[in-house]
Amino acid sequence: MQHISYDNALVIKSIGLMMIITLLFSLIGIISNLIQFINTHMNEFAIHMLCGSQMKLIIARILWQVLILIFIADIIVLIIHKWSIVTLLTVLFSLLVTLAIILYPAIKLSKTPMSDMIRRSE
Repeated sequence: MQHISYDNALVIKSIGLMMIITLLFSLIGIISNLIQFINTHMNEFAIHMLCGSQMKLIIARILWQVLILIFIADIIVLIIHKWSIVTLLTVLFSLLVTLAIILYPAIKLSKTPMSDMIRRSE
């Protein structure tokens, strides 16, 4: 009996490790995609700021892009698991992941000087 529970624990640990690796690859992919988006649209952001937009509104625009992805994933979890403590924890964790995803692009965008934003031509 102990051998079976040891095997089950080993399977659970290996599945958990694969899930963590998948999550890390996904986070890196989404963050690099956002960085690419920011670099591509830097001139547009500079024009918005020159016309009176604030940096927090531009960051909010990028945040909405991430929130749409997370919201769709949370809806799928809600459909599969209905309302439960697991669903609540998943939604809370997804909000934490959203903050982790948006942190580096927001810092990069807010630290870029206006002159660099205007000069970029990519």
